[in-house]
Amino acid sequence: MTAFAAYDDGYDAFLTHRPRPRYPLRQNLTSNPTSTWSSGGLATTAFGANRIPTWLLPTIDHMRELAMLPVGWDGHDGRPVDIGIAAFAIQFLLQTLEPDGPAPQVVPLSYGGIQLEWHEQGIDLEIEVEAPNRIFVSFEDQVSGEKFEREFSTDYTEVTRVMGILASRQQH
Repeated sequence: MTAFAAYDDGYDAFLTHRPRPRYPLRQNLTSNPTSTWSSGGLATTAFGANRIPTWLLPTIDHMRELAMLPVGWDGHDGRPVDIGIAAFAIQFLLQTLEPDGPAPQVVPLSYGGIQLEWHEQGIDLEIEVEAPNRIFVSFEDQVSGEKFEREFSTDYTEVTRVMGILASRQQH
């Protein structure tokens, strides 16, 4: 599955509710105004008309909270989640996670990054979003015995495959 969104610095509008002019992402996202949501105009037609992934809004809300953490939130020098990393994480999820897939647990990292986690149905999947286009994935399938730890930068085919395994197990 591929979402047709592209990262740009206008994405922070949907994380912070600060409307900003939209840069043209791709014209094939949508021409139907009912398939965008009001907090920033993010199009979701890659998932079907008028269909917003069930995990999207709760995940964005949680990331917004993490972006507003005070410096030192961890009792040391922890920084709030970097807005560019959060925006990229949302784009990444739109590209790899099924619309009805399980919502990730979103964990802030002290340097401003995000870790996305799923621990269910015999699968342990952790994705550390270090920077836009730089993620580290740790995957273990306790049923099949498959496991790997690897960094990815642009080709998320393998991550999409393991997200599909997670989604299919959730449906059973």
